[in-house]
Amino acid sequence: MSIPTYNKVTMIARLGKDPDMRYTPGGKAILNLRVATDHNYQGADGKWINNSDWHNIEIWGDQAERLMETTRKGSTILIEGRISEETWEDDSGGKHYKTKIVANLVKILDGKIEKGGQASEEEVEIAIPIKI
Repeated sequence: MSIPTYNKVTMIARLGKDPDMRYTPGGKAILNLRVATDHNYQGADGKWINNSDWHNIEIWGDQAERLMETTRKGSTILIEGRISEETWEDDSGGKHYKTKIVANLVKILDGKIEKGGQASEEEVEIAIPIKI
C-alpha cells in the first residue's frame, strides 16, 4: 500500500512589488505576484537577524483580473495553493528551474484597498476553483 501525497501551501506574505498581469494566446489572464515572508533567528553573536524569503505566486482566470485591481506593493495577503516547478532549456542548452505557488485562494488581510483614490476597510477574498 502506498501513502498518498499532499501538496498544499498556506502563507501570509507581503507583496514586494505591484502585481504583473499577462495573458495566454487564448486570452486567459495570469497574474504573477512576488511576495516575501520573514523569519528571525539568533546569530552566533547573540543578535537577532531578520531574513526574508521571496516566493513566486501565480493566479489564473477572472480571479486574477479582480486581484490585479485590489492589490499593490506592500499589501499583506493570505495565500493557499500548491507548489509547482517549471523547467525549461535556454538557447544555449542550459536548464533552468523556477519554483512557484499556484494559488487557489488569496485573501487580502490589510484592509487597505484603494478604490477611486480612497482607502477602504473592505476585505476581499478570491477563491479560485481547483480542478481535480
